[in-house]
Amino acid sequence: MSTLKTTNITHGSNSGTANMVLASDGKVTIPEKKLYCPGAVVQVQSTTFTGTFGSQSTSYTDCTGLSVAITPTASSSKVFISVVFNASCTENDRWHAYQLVRGSTAIALGAAESSRTVASVFIQQEGEANDVPNRVIQFLDSPGATSATTYKLQGKVQGDSSPYFHINRSDSDPNSTAGGRTASTITVMEIAG
Repeated sequence: MSTLKTTNITHGSNSGTANMVLASDGKVTIPEKKLYCPGAVVQVQSTTFTGTFGSQSTSYTDCTGLSVAITPTASSSKVFISVVFNASCTENDRWHAYQLVRGSTAIALGAAESSRTVASVFIQQEGEANDVPNRVIQFLDSPGATSATTYKLQGKVQGDSSPYFHINRSDSDPNSTAGGRTASTITVMEIAG
Protein backbone atom coordinates (compact mmCIF):
# COMPACT_ATOMS: atom_id res chain seq x y z
CA MET A 1 0.00 0.00 0.00
CA SER A 2 1.30 3.45 -0.92
CA THR A 3 1.04 6.69 1.03
CA LEU A 4 0.50 10.02 -0.70
CA LYS A 5 2.37 12.75 1.15
CA THR A 6 1.33 16.36 0.56
CA THR A 7 0.36 19.47 2.48
CA ASN A 8 -1.81 21.24 -0.07
CA ILE A 9 -4.61 20.08 -2.39
CA THR A 10 -6.44 22.20 -4.93
CA HIS A 11 -8.62 21.68 -7.99
CA GLY A 12 -6.72 21.90 -11.27
CA SER A 13 -8.91 24.72 -12.57
CA ASN A 14 -8.29 27.26 -9.80
CA SER A 15 -5.39 29.59 -9.07
CA GLY A 16 -4.39 27.91 -5.84
CA THR A 17 -6.14 30.34 -3.51
CA ALA A 18 -8.83 27.89 -2.36
CA ASN A 19 -6.65 25.01 -1.30
CA MET A 20 -7.33 22.32 1.26
CA VAL A 21 -4.38 22.38 3.67
CA LEU A 22 -3.19 19.33 5.61
CA ALA A 23 -1.29 20.29 8.77
CA SER A 24 1.35 18.11 10.44
CA ASP A 25 -0.88 17.67 13.52
CA GLY A 26 -3.65 16.09 11.42
CA LYS A 27 -5.88 19.15 11.17
CA VAL A 28 -7.45 19.86 7.80
CA THR A 29 -8.26 23.46 6.80
CA ILE A 30 -10.98 23.85 4.18
CA PRO A 31 -11.50 27.41 2.90
CA GLU A 32 -14.77 29.27 2.46
CA LYS A 33 -16.83 26.82 4.55
CA LYS A 34 -17.20 24.46 1.60
CA LEU A 35 -17.04 20.99 3.13
CA TYR A 36 -19.77 19.15 1.24
CA CYS A 37 -20.20 16.04 3.32
CA PRO A 38 -23.95 15.27 3.52
CA GLY A 39 -25.26 15.97 7.01
CA ALA A 40 -22.25 18.07 8.06
CA VAL A 41 -22.79 21.47 9.66
CA VAL A 42 -21.32 23.99 7.22
CA GLN A 43 -21.91 27.20 9.20
CA VAL A 44 -23.80 28.54 12.20
CA GLN A 45 -25.33 32.00 12.70
CA SER A 46 -27.06 33.10 15.90
CA THR A 47 -28.70 36.14 17.49
CA THR A 48 -29.39 36.58 21.21
CA PHE A 49 -31.98 39.12 22.34
CA THR A 50 -31.59 40.26 25.96
CA GLY A 51 -33.98 43.22 25.88
CA THR A 52 -37.77 43.15 26.05
CA PHE A 53 -40.39 43.50 23.35
CA GLY A 54 -44.15 43.88 23.57
CA SER A 55 -47.01 44.26 21.12
CA GLN A 56 -50.81 44.44 21.04
CA SER A 57 -50.90 43.40 17.39
CA THR A 58 -53.70 40.99 16.43
CA SER A 59 -51.82 40.23 13.19
CA TYR A 60 -48.43 38.57 13.09
CA THR A 61 -45.72 41.18 13.66
CA ASP A 62 -41.92 40.91 13.85
CA CYS A 63 -40.50 40.31 17.32
CA THR A 64 -37.70 42.85 17.64
CA GLY A 65 -34.28 41.26 18.18
CA LEU A 66 -35.27 37.76 17.05
CA SER A 67 -34.05 37.53 13.47
CA VAL A 68 -30.91 36.11 11.92
CA ALA A 69 -29.52 35.97 8.36
CA ILE A 70 -27.63 33.17 6.68
CA THR A 71 -26.23 32.77 3.15
CA PRO A 72 -26.19 29.06 2.25
CA THR A 73 -23.12 27.95 0.30
CA ALA A 74 -25.10 25.51 -1.88
CA SER A 75 -28.70 25.36 -3.10
CA SER A 76 -28.87 21.72 -1.99
CA SER A 77 -28.21 22.69 1.64
CA LYS A 78 -30.86 22.58 4.32
CA VAL A 79 -31.11 25.07 7.18
CA PHE A 80 -31.91 23.93 10.71
CA ILE A 81 -33.57 26.68 12.73
CA SER A 82 -33.86 26.68 16.52
CA VAL A 83 -35.75 29.45 18.29
CA VAL A 84 -35.70 29.42 22.09
CA PHE A 85 -37.80 32.26 23.43
CA ASN A 86 -39.60 33.39 26.57
CA ALA A 87 -43.07 34.93 26.29
CA SER A 88 -45.95 36.09 28.45
CA CYS A 89 -49.33 37.79 28.02
CA THR A 90 -50.84 40.63 30.09
CA GLU A 91 -54.34 39.12 30.37
CA ASN A 92 -55.35 35.76 31.82
CA ASP A 93 -57.40 33.46 29.61
CA ARG A 94 -56.09 35.16 26.49
CA TRP A 95 -53.94 33.48 23.88
CA HIS A 96 -50.79 34.59 22.11
CA ALA A 97 -49.35 32.88 19.03
CA TYR A 98 -45.98 32.82 17.25
CA GLN A 99 -44.77 31.79 13.83
CA LEU A 100 -41.38 31.14 12.25
CA VAL A 101 -40.80 33.09 9.03
CA ARG A 102 -38.27 32.74 6.19
CA GLY A 103 -38.10 36.11 4.42
CA SER A 104 -41.81 36.84 4.14
CA THR A 105 -42.98 33.20 4.10
CA ALA A 106 -44.31 31.59 7.27
CA ILE A 107 -42.94 28.07 7.84
CA ALA A 108 -43.26 25.36 10.51
CA LEU A 109 -47.03 25.90 10.82
CA GLY A 110 -49.91 23.66 11.73
CA ALA A 111 -52.55 22.84 9.12
CA ALA A 112 -55.22 25.45 8.48
CA GLU A 113 -58.75 24.43 9.40
CA SER A 114 -61.83 26.63 9.57
CA SER A 115 -61.26 29.71 11.77
CA ARG A 116 -58.57 28.17 13.97
CA THR A 117 -55.36 30.13 14.56
CA VAL A 118 -52.45 28.69 12.58
CA ALA A 119 -49.13 28.98 14.41
CA SER A 120 -45.75 27.46 15.16
CA VAL A 121 -46.45 27.96 18.91
CA PHE A 122 -49.82 28.73 20.51
CA ILE A 123 -50.03 29.71 24.21
CA GLN A 124 -53.00 30.25 26.52
CA GLN A 125 -52.10 32.60 29.40
CA GLU A 126 -52.90 30.96 32.73
CA GLY A 127 -52.84 33.20 35.79
CA GLU A 128 -49.13 33.27 36.74
CA ALA A 129 -48.38 37.00 36.66
CA ASN A 130 -44.63 36.60 37.23
CA ASP A 131 -44.11 33.60 34.94
CA VAL A 132 -42.14 33.93 31.70
CA PRO A 133 -42.66 30.53 30.01
CA ASN A 134 -39.90 29.16 27.80
CA ARG A 135 -40.87 27.96 24.31
CA VAL A 136 -38.96 26.23 21.51
CA ILE A 137 -39.45 26.07 17.73
CA GLN A 138 -37.19 23.76 15.73
CA PHE A 139 -37.52 23.20 12.00
CA LEU A 140 -35.43 21.81 9.13
CA ASP A 141 -35.96 24.07 6.12
CA SER A 142 -35.02 23.66 2.45
CA PRO A 143 -34.62 27.23 1.11
CA GLY A 144 -33.14 26.01 -2.20
CA ALA A 145 -31.06 29.15 -2.70
CA THR A 146 -27.59 30.59 -2.16
CA SER A 147 -28.74 34.16 -1.49
CA ALA A 148 -28.89 35.77 1.95
CA THR A 149 -31.95 34.47 3.81
CA THR A 150 -33.43 35.95 6.98
CA TYR A 151 -35.29 33.85 9.53
CA LYS A 152 -37.35 35.58 12.20
CA LEU A 153 -40.01 35.15 14.87
CA GLN A 154 -43.38 36.88 14.63
CA GLY A 155 -46.10 37.08 17.27
CA LYS A 156 -49.69 38.17 17.72
CA VAL A 157 -52.23 38.28 20.51
CA GLN A 158 -55.97 37.72 20.99
CA GLY A 159 -57.89 40.97 20.49
CA ASP A 160 -60.33 40.72 23.44
CA SER A 161 -59.42 43.14 26.28
CA SER A 162 -56.45 44.50 24.29
CA PRO A 163 -53.72 42.38 25.91
CA TYR A 164 -50.02 42.62 25.10
CA PHE A 165 -47.69 39.74 24.42
CA HIS A 166 -44.20 40.24 25.83
CA ILE A 167 -40.83 38.71 25.05
CA ASN A 168 -38.28 38.24 27.88
CA ARG A 169 -40.48 39.63 30.68
CA SER A 170 -43.50 38.60 32.72
CA ASP A 171 -47.04 39.93 32.64
CA SER A 172 -46.71 41.99 35.84
CA ASP A 173 -42.96 42.74 35.47
CA PRO A 174 -42.52 43.84 39.11
CA ASN A 175 -39.47 45.93 40.01
CA SER A 176 -38.27 43.37 42.57
CA THR A 177 -36.48 40.05 42.73
CA ALA A 178 -39.80 38.46 41.71
CA GLY A 179 -39.56 40.25 38.35
CA GLY A 180 -37.67 38.02 35.96
CA ARG A 181 -35.84 39.14 32.83
CA THR A 182 -34.66 36.49 30.38
CA ALA A 183 -32.82 36.08 27.08
CA SER A 184 -34.12 34.55 23.84
CA THR A 185 -32.12 33.20 20.90
CA ILE A 186 -32.56 32.28 17.25
CA THR A 187 -29.90 30.04 15.74
CA VAL A 188 -29.58 28.75 12.17
CA MET A 189 -27.26 26.02 10.93
CA GLU A 190 -26.53 25.20 7.31
CA ILE A 191 -26.57 21.44 6.82
CA ALA A 192 -24.82 20.08 3.72
CA GLY A 193 -27.22 18.27 1.39
